[in-house]
Amino acid sequence: MLEWLREDYPFELEQIDITTDEALEAKYLFEIPVVIYEGHVISQGRYDDSKVEDFVKYTLTSKKNV
Repeated sequence: MLEWLREDYPFELEQIDITTDEALEAKYLFEIPVVIYEGHVISQGRYDDSKVEDFVKYTLTSKKNV
């Protein structure tokens, strides 16, 4: 979904493998996938397409004046 959104709303995306970081693994092990932007959780656990899409459309793009 995020890759698909990037086609219409360009933004940087970083995927992190939580198994390479003990603190992240302990924090998010049972809550993946997690979408975080500037320290704020956008979606956690069950991926919420509409919530993430709305965030990208109305938050990321407004900052870029797209």
